[in-house]
Amino acid sequence: MPVSPIVAQAIGKIPSLKSLTILQIDFSDDAVQALIAALAESGTIEKLSIYRCERITNTAFSDIRKLVSLSQFRCSNTPRVTSAILSKFGKLPHLKSLSLSDVQFDEANLAHLTVAKQLSDLQITPHQQTPISKRGLGALCQLPSLESLALNKISISPERIGLLGEIQTLRKLSLNDSDMDDESIAAMRGMSHLEELSLQKTNVGDAGVAAISKWFPKLKRLSMASTPITDDALDHINKMKTLERLSVQWTNIFGGELQRLGDLEKLKWITIGETQISEDEESQFKENHPDIKLLVIRQSPIP
Repeated sequence: MPVSPIVAQAIGKIPSLKSLTILQIDFSDDAVQALIAALAESGTIEKLSIYRCERITNTAFSDIRKLVSLSQFRCSNTPRVTSAILSKFGKLPHLKSLSLSDVQFDEANLAHLTVAKQLSDLQITPHQQTPISKRGLGALCQLPSLESLALNKISISPERIGLLGEIQTLRKLSLNDSDMDDESIAAMRGMSHLEELSLQKTNVGDAGVAAISKWFPKLKRLSMASTPITDDALDHINKMKTLERLSVQWTNIFGGELQRLGDLEKLKWITIGETQISEDEESQFKENHPDIKLLVIRQSPIP
């Protein structure tokens, strides 16, 4: 049943409402606009998330800048929303976290965020792999508070990936489901300040992991799930003395070789796929490394 603007307005007037999630509900643009108007009047909303709402378009967010208290916005799997809505978010004074997933993406819209002085967390995942040029990366480099960046399903050439090194505040970087490879990693040597790196579903192999062990001395979390790395990568990972969490599920690394990570005193968590480790190997590892949580994924990777 469609949500009417009157009902949406009533939701927005809930006293002291700070967080609201709209999940797979039949909201129209008019209903969202009524909701935003009511939320703006209340002035308490901090987090707004919208997931799987097929009727909502960019028009719904025409007055989003009135939500001056908003610090976090999430929108995912809402097919008629595009990255053009970024033009409405840049001037929100308290916006710290922004995520758009499964949207049509145009890098030109990133320029609207350069005035978002408080934005520390940005996640962009287009509905299909999309290239980003020097222009788009340049806009990201102008975000003065950016600490966490996810550019998933984004195609970045090795010649351009190094530009992200100009973001000296950046600590977390996700480039999942992209065309990243060993050559790309070699071009990232200027990002020695990174503490978390996720390269799931990329073409980064053992040589790339070797480069990571050299260029990122502060790395605490590394995710290499669904990559072509092999057991040989473990010798390079064993050099990452600050590493606390490691994800290697759906790779060519196997449980019996995890013992090669014996020098990582800060390692607390390893994730691996069930086809990569036998029950005996799992038991043996847990017995030898009681301080490390070994999580075995009992499901197939998402294509």
